[in-house]
Amino acid sequence: MERVGGEGRVWALAALLLAGLVFAWVLRSPINQAGSDPRGSLLVSQALLETGSIRLDAYRGPADLPSRNLIAHDGRVDYFFPWGVPLVGLPAVWLANRLGLDMIRAADEARLHKWLAALSVALALLLTHRLARALLLPDASQGSGGAGVRRRELAALAASAGMVLGSGLTSTLGT
Repeated sequence: MERVGGEGRVWALAALLLAGLVFAWVLRSPINQAGSDPRGSLLVSQALLETGSIRLDAYRGPADLPSRNLIAHDGRVDYFFPWGVPLVGLPAVWLANRLGLDMIRAADEARLHKWLAALSVALALLLTHRLARALLLPDASQGSGGAGVRRRELAALAASAGMVLGSGLTSTLGT
């Protein structure tokens, strides 16, 4: 891992600031799609934490889940969509439960989806910035610096912002 010193810290802070702004922008977006296909995905996470199972039988009534998101199989009720979000969301749901949120409540689940979406977009920006720096900046051992490096740092920051803000990640600012 490279050490960042002097002017490099300024660019690292600029990338963090941009990621923070993107996080806030996505979080404050009035568009929320968590009531459609994602509805119930974080409830599956909560079911795993509470019961050790992905079965949603106990949550069917209280959670008011759309029937299109559920599938009845051998007398049990399961979540229809893939388990990626429920598995990745386990730590966030665990923390949200500790903070008093309950994924049975649609508003709580939508709120957590929005936070996770904002975090994902901010992390995508930081990852693409790292990639852009690796492609645009010379190796530190080459000893070049000055205005050329500043231009490439700015280009890396602009490229990462363009890649994330111009992608499907932020096209609707939904979750």
